[in-house]
Amino acid sequence: MEIITRRSPVDYSKPQGEVNLIEWLKAMVGNRKSEELIDPNLSEKSFSKALKLCSVGCS
Repeated sequence: MEIITRRSPVDYSKPQGEVNLIEWLKAMVGNRKSEELIDPNLSEKSFSKALKLCSVGCS
């Protein structure tokens, strides 16, 4: 997920609720915002399958 999101596992510069990558990921998937997880510098088509697999594994 670090590669797909381009985020560190723990980033204290993020707002509360986004500090921990996994907690942020769960919240985004739960709110059906999984398309916003992908680093905008990456091709979404290239990582859509990987994103779905990661999202299922983190549920």
